Amino acid sequence: MSVIVPNVIGMGRPDAEAALQARLLRYIARFPFAADGDGRATVQSPPAGTSVPSFTVVTVSYPSPMGPLDDTSVQGPTLRAGTYEGTIKSMLVGNPYGSGQGAWVSFDTQMDGGAVSFTGVLYFDHAVAPAAPPDRTEWMRRGAMLGAAQRAFTHGHQVRLITTSDLFIVSIELFA
Repeated sequence: MSVIVPNVIGMGRPDAEAALQARLLRYIARFPFAADGDGRATVQSPPAGTSVPSFTVVTVSYPSPMGPLDDTSVQGPTLRAGTYEGTIKSMLVGNPYGSGQGAWVSFDTQMDGGAVSFTGVLYFDHAVAPAAPPDRTEWMRRGAMLGAAQRAFTHGHQVRLITTSDLFIVSIELFA
């Protein structure tokens, strides 16, 4: 399910985060220096009015004379580790953000009485340092996961995903 990013510009941090959480959006708070900053939000990304999947991370800057301070970790609502049934809506394989090679699927499901979309990780290799290539067993697992995800996406099959709390997909089951 897509949600529209609310406008949090001008809000204090508690109100801005409550508005984001109410839309099932996650967030990072930034605290840059500004001599005239009063701690209210001045910049947000993605911008207000953007349609994004549920659980997308929104970065909000709260400048103040006390800055610069470290950014917060990602906060807000999260999916729980568990089993989800629904449909795969898109697939992405490659290096989309320049941070490493991987494969992801966007998935639509029902949770807490409403439609929810999220992106799960089939595999990801960080680009921080060169690493040894995956062993044969890992290559086989990746191929099987990609094949199952591709078939489900292409043919619109219902799937059951088992995920960890960091949205790493450990199992894909296709069913009618």
